[in-house]
Amino acid sequence: MIDSMNIIHRFVTDPEVKKKLKEVSGIGTPATQETIVKKLFAVEYIIEEKNKIKSTKIGRALIAALESSSAAMIVKPDLTAEWEEEMSLIESGKEELAEFIKTNEITIRKIISSEISINEKNMQGITKYKPCLIEGCDGTLRNKKSKEKGSSFFVCVKCNKTFNDKDGEPVMSVKKDVIEVQCPKGCGAKARQRSGQYGLYWTCECSPKESFNDVNGAPAIKGKKELEKMRCLTPNCDGEAVKLFKKEDKTPFWKCDKCRSFFDDVDGAPTLKQGKQQEKAKCPTLDCKGEAKKLFKKEDKTPFWKCDKCGSFFDDVDGAPALKQGRQQEKAKCPTPDCKGEAKKLFKKEDKTPFWKCDVCGNYLDDVEGKPQVQKKKSKG
Repeated sequence: MIDSMNIIHRFVTDPEVKKKLKEVSGIGTPATQETIVKKLFAVEYIIEEKNKIKSTKIGRALIAALESSSAAMIVKPDLTAEWEEEMSLIESGKEELAEFIKTNEITIRKIISSEISINEKNMQGITKYKPCLIEGCDGTLRNKKSKEKGSSFFVCVKCNKTFNDKDGEPVMSVKKDVIEVQCPKGCGAKARQRSGQYGLYWTCECSPKESFNDVNGAPAIKGKKELEKMRCLTPNCDGEAVKLFKKEDKTPFWKCDKCRSFFDDVDGAPTLKQGKQQEKAKCPTLDCKGEAKKLFKKEDKTPFWKCDKCGSFFDDVDGAPALKQGRQQEKAKCPTPDCKGEAKKLFKKEDKTPFWKCDVCGNYLDDVEGKPQVQKKKSKG
């Protein structure tokens, strides 16, 4: 925008005017250009869209109104070129400063007294803004929404004062009486009463990150409550369950500080969720002496089992853990030379292709007609 003001001569057709504007490096000075551009944005004569500056309907309506009035001379940059020419003559002594001032006083008075009427056709679709309520301010108001609360309010584009929105009309904000008393910590400063989401509370500048309870209209230091604790109900856990409360509705629940298990609160005591002890059964994996625990999927509460030792997962069949697909894991003697281990049949996650892995040498083996076979080395080339 400012660059365009400096090269305004490129947009002028009159050769003399173009020459003069080029000599004086456009219109405005570095001290005034930025202020002018900010003002145009503030009154919404121009806006920025997709990294481009565009004129608005109201901006174009104003230019159209000026062009059809006796103030049309201020729309084009020609006036700047004329004034620059006259100031050059004054500098060279060919013209008197007093005459320049007298002539331009008449011009300026003519511009100010011009009757400007905006065509209703040009005003179609333009929002008519409400005037600022502050006495002496000629700014207009814009309706905004608070990001935190989502409530509507008005702000003046000129003095930046804000106003409450009452049924779509701006009203002056009512200032609440400030209530201050001595800080309960005895710091010598005043504690101020405030209103929050959960009611009244107090703050003091001596403790910016701390607040005080409101007790009968006075600040009181928050007392530290002893957390209720009871023995954890999880088998083989010697931790303690601590009583906590949900943020949403303050519903009590319990959580173990060691195994991190959660429990329902029944009559002020921790209870296993759904009122049941966790079901356990012997792990069906061969040679595993662990216990499988019955769990439930979060999405649809489908039951499944997981061993606490080998970490294997199992289907739930009639309330008991079963190897997936209902089959015992196939095993066979490892075909690797000098290995006495057993190879277990496994399946790839991507396409369920079978393969074997030895539990002793760790080699991966191909599956050939349901039996393990040493992988063949691929020849180069």
